[in-house]
Amino acid sequence: MERSNAADYLLRARYCEIKGLENFLVLSDLVSTTSSLIHELQRERGASNLVLGSAGARYVPELTALRAMADQQVQAFETVLKSLDQDHLQIPSASRFFSHIAYAVHLLSAVDQMRRQVDNNELTTVDCTDLYSAVVQSLLNIVFETADSALNAVISPALSRALVAIFNFIQGKELSGQERASGAAGFAAGQFSNKHVAHLAHLIEAQERCFEIFREFADNASLTDWNTLSTAPCMIEINELRHYACTQGNNPILNSTYAERWFTAQTLRIDAMKEIENSLHKNLATRCKEKLEEAREGLDINKMVIESLPQHGTGSEESFLLVRASILPAQTPGSNSGRSLIELLQSQSRRLQSMQGELDSARSALEERKVMDRAKLLLMKHRALTEEQAHRLLREMAMNQSRRLIDIARALCDSESNWR
Repeated sequence: MERSNAADYLLRARYCEIKGLENFLVLSDLVSTTSSLIHELQRERGASNLVLGSAGARYVPELTALRAMADQQVQAFETVLKSLDQDHLQIPSASRFFSHIAYAVHLLSAVDQMRRQVDNNELTTVDCTDLYSAVVQSLLNIVFETADSALNAVISPALSRALVAIFNFIQGKELSGQERASGAAGFAAGQFSNKHVAHLAHLIEAQERCFEIFREFADNASLTDWNTLSTAPCMIEINELRHYACTQGNNPILNSTYAERWFTAQTLRIDAMKEIENSLHKNLATRCKEKLEEAREGLDINKMVIESLPQHGTGSEESFLLVRASILPAQTPGSNSGRSLIELLQSQSRRLQSMQGELDSARSALEERKVMDRAKLLLMKHRALTEEQAHRLLREMAMNQSRRLIDIARALCDSESNWR
């Protein structure tokens, strides 16, 4: 009876690795295009709040121009979606992935109606922020699902780290965009209630959590750019205006020039963040192409070595050596052909083992986000809290019990059955 050959499966492993990297390259293009659309919608959201907060007295021409740029990016997004080959694109949890895309496309179709409501002054600034943020969040879910799927399909720590850095940076940038919109509304209206101030504080703290993870996983060049931005003049201006917002309350002076000062400074910051984001995407695509080339070269080398091996019977010395491959050193006495195949197997094993720690670290970073979201949803559902209130409660529980925030969230999720 013909028996399976270990070499065949070694080659199959390489083919799977190459296919995973090819899928990753396609998905990285989707992430890049989606994040560019998010950026344009963030800008439109902020300008819409300036228009609403000033009752149409400010920023109307600028908003019209921003809408046109957002529409261009929607078309680019739809073009990338049409290029996705659903029959050949292998994605873990593909049903969930395409469901997120369907939901995002549905919400994007409502943007024109939101714009008419802004033009007719039919929305409050809070409602406007919430509606635009819902669209942005649906797009962020595509990015997260892509990252989650890619981490399960690609065995490259470099790519995994780059992907985790991108996702957390985009999430932090979205929170920065929400802060821009919220602050623009408050300054344009000339007042910040205690609730409004608490919301700004929440957004600032949430940004820091995202950027902390970004700093842990980002490449050195991106870290250097981020550190430069952190001390830029726009950040000095933002910190000053944050202080005004949180301490001046209903001071009428805020209604004059502060709104546009705030929006300009925040826009400079977010546009600079977009440049860092572009660099992150470029780094990811470059690394993916390099890994793909390495994998293809590795496959060619494996083929050449395997093709040079003579055929052996089932009871040959090579068969015995293959069984013992996991415990024998590379220089095992015996046939040269047997030793070559063992070395290939051992090399593959060592390569996978050396990657495991970093892969686990990257996956853990995304898994923590899932756990935190699930814990907040439980609190929102069963205690009728907002997302902000749920996060504050989790933070208070962590401080009171001297435990990490993620540990509190995980404990709540583990006891989910008790909530029913």
